Amino acid sequence: MARRPEKSGGSCSCSSCGSLTSHASMNRRWQCVYVPLVLACFCLSAVKVNAQVVHIGYFGDEEGILTREFWSVFGVAVTEANRTAPAGISYTISRVWTTSTNATNCSASAEQLVNSNVHVVVSTANSFCTANALPRFEPYNIAVLAAVATANPTLEQAPSRRVLFQLSPSDRTQGQALAATLQFFNWTSMSYVSVSSVSSSGIVEGVRDATQGLTSDDGGVAFSTEELINTPTSNISEKLDEAYTKILESGTGINLLDISDIPTSRLAYRLIFPDLETRRITGVGWQWIASSQATLALQQSSNSEVVRLYMQGTLALVPPYANLTSSLWQNYSLILEEAGHLFASGLATCGVLPGSQNVNLPYRGQVVDAVLMIEQAVRSTAAIWANASAQNSTSQYRSDVYNQLLSINSSQTAITSSTGYQLYFTADRLPAMPRLELVTFDANSWLSIGSWSDSSGFVLHPSQQFLWPGFSLDMPSTLAPGFRPRFKVGFLYIADTGNELEDALGREYLSAFNVSILHNNQNTSGSVLLDPVPRGVNTDENCTATAEELASQVHVVIGDYRSNCSSRVAEVLTRVNTSIAQISYGATLETLSNSTLYPFFLRVVPPDLFQARALAELIQRFGWSKVAILYTEDNLYSEGLLKSFQDAANGTLLNSTVITGATSMSGNLSVAELQINDVLWQIMQNDTRVVLLLVYSGLAERIVVQGSQENGPRPADGWIWVGTDSSTAFQPNSGTVDAVMGMVGTRPKGGQGFVYLGLLSEWLQLNSTLNPGTVFEISAQPQPFVPELFDAVSAAELALSDLVESKKVTQLSTTAQVRTKLFRQLLTYNSPENGFFGSIGSNIYFNNQGNGPAEYDIVNFQGGQWRTVGDWSNSSQDGMKLNLQLLTVLPGGEVALEKAQPPIFQVLYVGVAESSNDSFTKQLDLVQHIANQYVQNNRNFSIRLNINTFIPSVPSKCGSEVVTELERFENQTNQLGYVAVIGLLQSACAISTSDAFRNKNIDIPLISFGATSVALSNKTAYPNFFRTCPNDNNQGNVARDIVGHYGWTKIGIIGTTDPYGSGLAEAVRTEILRRFGDKVQPMKPILFEPNSNLATVQEKLNELRKGNTAVNYISAFTGDTRTVLKAAEHANMLSTGWTWLGGDGMTALQFDSNSQVQVQSLVGSSLIVGNGTLFEFLSTRYSNQGPALGLMPTNNVVFPNGRSVSVPLFAAQLFDSITLLSHSLSQLWNNSEIRNIQFTSTVTGRSSWVTETRRSIIKRLKNSTHPPEISGAIGLPVTFDANQDGPAAYNVLNYFGSQWQVVGEHVITKPIAEKNSSLILLRDIVWSGGVIMAHGSDPPTDNVS
Repeated sequence: MARRPEKSGGSCSCSSCGSLTSHASMNRRWQCVYVPLVLACFCLSAVKVNAQVVHIGYFGDEEGILTREFWSVFGVAVTEANRTAPAGISYTISRVWTTSTNATNCSASAEQLVNSNVHVVVSTANSFCTANALPRFEPYNIAVLAAVATANPTLEQAPSRRVLFQLSPSDRTQGQALAATLQFFNWTSMSYVSVSSVSSSGIVEGVRDATQGLTSDDGGVAFSTEELINTPTSNISEKLDEAYTKILESGTGINLLDISDIPTSRLAYRLIFPDLETRRITGVGWQWIASSQATLALQQSSNSEVVRLYMQGTLALVPPYANLTSSLWQNYSLILEEAGHLFASGLATCGVLPGSQNVNLPYRGQVVDAVLMIEQAVRSTAAIWANASAQNSTSQYRSDVYNQLLSINSSQTAITSSTGYQLYFTADRLPAMPRLELVTFDANSWLSIGSWSDSSGFVLHPSQQFLWPGFSLDMPSTLAPGFRPRFKVGFLYIADTGNELEDALGREYLSAFNVSILHNNQNTSGSVLLDPVPRGVNTDENCTATAEELASQVHVVIGDYRSNCSSRVAEVLTRVNTSIAQISYGATLETLSNSTLYPFFLRVVPPDLFQARALAELIQRFGWSKVAILYTEDNLYSEGLLKSFQDAANGTLLNSTVITGATSMSGNLSVAELQINDVLWQIMQNDTRVVLLLVYSGLAERIVVQGSQENGPRPADGWIWVGTDSSTAFQPNSGTVDAVMGMVGTRPKGGQGFVYLGLLSEWLQLNSTLNPGTVFEISAQPQPFVPELFDAVSAAELALSDLVESKKVTQLSTTAQVRTKLFRQLLTYNSPENGFFGSIGSNIYFNNQGNGPAEYDIVNFQGGQWRTVGDWSNSSQDGMKLNLQLLTVLPGGEVALEKAQPPIFQVLYVGVAESSNDSFTKQLDLVQHIANQYVQNNRNFSIRLNINTFIPSVPSKCGSEVVTELERFENQTNQLGYVAVIGLLQSACAISTSDAFRNKNIDIPLISFGATSVALSNKTAYPNFFRTCPNDNNQGNVARDIVGHYGWTKIGIIGTTDPYGSGLAEAVRTEILRRFGDKVQPMKPILFEPNSNLATVQEKLNELRKGNTAVNYISAFTGDTRTVLKAAEHANMLSTGWTWLGGDGMTALQFDSNSQVQVQSLVGSSLIVGNGTLFEFLSTRYSNQGPALGLMPTNNVVFPNGRSVSVPLFAAQLFDSITLLSHSLSQLWNNSEIRNIQFTSTVTGRSSWVTETRRSIIKRLKNSTHPPEISGAIGLPVTFDANQDGPAAYNVLNYFGSQWQVVGEHVITKPIAEKNSSLILLRDIVWSGGVIMAHGSDPPTDNVS
């Protein structure tokens, strides 16, 4: 065996290499070159005897990222060049290492090459060092072929640039390609950080050149923030901090990191990406695009695993990769193989430096292309060199090679590059016909996903699948995740009128406006921030001046409450033609519906035309034969409403009611007070006691009070006062309560539902002095139009959010652009289906006249307060626009009974009893509101539901708390009781509630959508319990079939001791043992108490680890599942090799940036997400209403076809539970099985009616074990089996890329054979570590306890 070459004084003894022969077919002699960096000898093909020797200089970075790789490739390329060189030509090399951080060192290293008589130089140093070396080469005509240097400004400004030949596309070309990429993905703005030795970024200049003159709508790219850090600098970390801060403030999710010109990219990327992660500006939604040398940063790093993870999803544009299948690279492979043989022979230090033979790396092809270019130049001058004199050969050779390289300037003289393309130089010695590959980092290597050329533009490789940052399937948007651009919202309210009642109302409206703004801005899941610009107004002239002021600065105007002022504002906004949307929350004047006069006016309230109809129907309903009208003169509201009422009366009342007169009163309260007695005496003379008050609240109160005085104008039976939304807007004091008793009338739709209650709750937490309102009084009810004010602000916020999320508006959009697009977006909310769920408890929208939904409350002053006793809706589809739900009390205690209408059934919805899941609770609450809307607006249902929400404290206390709520509700005056209880998501809550009702001997139907405990299938114990979901035995089937599919031989189980957790754990274990026997070993479940702390769960997890299984199943609800995962994270049991399975308690988990545990690759069963027409209705409504309320699930469910569903889990089952109850009630009503149960004013009568109705529903549901197939939101018929359980239908979900992905389904529609499986996998599952091959049953070896 040959000896290793000896090293002597920094050189190699060639004795060993000289005697080596190849084991392969090629015979060659070797020369030795010593490489100090790696303290090794390099064996290169020896110089041919009597040959003209071409000395190629190698100029490399001693600290470069791919020093070994480039040196190896260069050596192999020269070795192959020697083998194929023409007769009389041989190549040798001279090499110097330089330190790219030091300009002086770069220059000195170049001087060494000049002094070694090299003829041409190949440089793999960066742009900074190459530029500083050029002045040493240029005087001698030494051509420098730069394989890696790309930085435009650096090289353009370099002196002696004429000898530079670049093999890689320049930074400016990269910028042009980047612009095409940004346009392809519709990214309209980005930020950039450039760390450079010069004052500009070539990449950024290239983007600007390519998009100059374009707007964001047609491919333009705006730069949100620009930060250029010059090197060398000692405070690079501080400068980067400043850059990151600017990026966060700019809100740009697309960010360029240009570090191609700094001394070492490796150092920068190891420094920068952990910093980015620390500031939470990497991962899902954050797209970093790095300069081409970013691809070098991780290739030979032994300790960069963390950096690799942070860089996942990073994009870069790089020169084309070498074509490894070409004959050229096949020859190179033989050389590398030969070198490996030499290593194996004991000559580990004699051979080419180790390179990555089978991995294609960036710039490797360009290093080879530099040698190929030299070969081409040398071939053209071989004959001349053969006759050259020795003393002139060095300078002549240099000039000849340089000139021949200049001549490779067309397709006729081009070479075929190692990348497979034709390669020649432009006049600026840049590569002609430049090409670039778009690559993404998949946390292990760079993956090519697209390509760009100046002739064909950008093309995405259609067959290449890849994940975006954070292992997400969703492409990042232009806006950064969580960034919220700011918009100015003008607001008009009553102030300084001199009337304390009016001013107090204005202060309350201002408080409500501030609460709305605060609610939006504090909602972390919102998309925009609103800057309030409130302005108090009093006179009409003041309204005009204020409108002109707001027109110059805001994006949208909210207000005014009054019709007079609103019309003045609308006139100004029309005149200045600014397209500023005006959204009123109280102006009801009919003429404001004229979109020609007021093109930008919208309102969330209806015009008075509909209020007039509601009042006419109310008077007709009670059969009053005569009615007198009082109105205010010279008042647009009052006079307009009078005309509308007279028109409505003519069309509705027919001949049953006579209007005995319409009397005008002064708009001045002092004057009007003197008119009251005379006016009332006149009405009495017409034998009329019913008075319709079309006046403002202050005057209405004075009329009612004076009319009650014993010695005044007062009929024997008392007056019956009927009021409008204005005249019922006062709150009587202790001295006037008796006078107002029995007054009835209309009010704007009052607040109801979780949106409204949430806003009130936030209001009550504020300082009552700074944010005054009647909400702080005992009644806790704000003034009329407050819910409408909430909805007006919500409309603006939702429209702005939609524009931002659809990228139609960004933080860079001009005020004019925002105004125009905002108004257009508001107009798209043009129907209940396209609207949003508001504080009035129904969908808000604008019809073709810009008006809101025509809905009113019917109010009655009884028991010392205004009570809502019914409602009126123009959108009712059953013909019953007026619905009186409660008994109406008139003056003197007279009770008006309603017998003609079907009842509105009272239903109790029991929400999720777990405070840690508040967001999930509200999401499900929205689903039940949508389901109820569907029932109300569907002609197939002949009844309506009034659903009240109740949230128990904890599941174990559900029973006692729900019974208490039931009794409290029934004991209310004039109130029908609950006929059914729905909700009951948690098994513990369902069991507790069922037990409590049984112990109280209360027969009431309980319909759950998510309580899956097997115990509840026992109809002896729970005869009145129904559910639209299956029991957990079926989840055990899912787990069993997954275990069988992947052939696991053991599985651990950990869960909670409550009925859900313990029942599911036992079901999983039982089903696995039943199917597989001793072939699979499921551990005995390890259980802990619900809501245990982390330390307790960690102890239980230690017990689980003793089972020595990597596959584990969690049987617990969401909060406890999260704790288990947190404990697993602490124990390093979420890393590669571990498998975590679970049931619907796991898949209901929602993770976001604030989650206390970071997970990937969970697999669990979920009740089927949904399908079909009803599910489309549900998901569309939820998508329209959820964002404005901040109630979008943080983790969408994504189907294999890429369709994303933004509804919470269990939504379809909850929807079906409500529609199924409604179908049963409708059938009972239609069959007269409950129609003849009469309403009564007595407590006993009401109780009897409720009891009989409950029993009828239970009987109907029990007899509907197999009803006619009703296709539900789950996409299957909604049926009960013999145990009153729902369909056994599940999806299999996989959590990766920050989303739950549907990867399979498990539906049992009929009995299956003992060894058959109902599991159908629709796509590959991504397991821990991001792999698609399932891990084994045994834990990773480094994790075994």
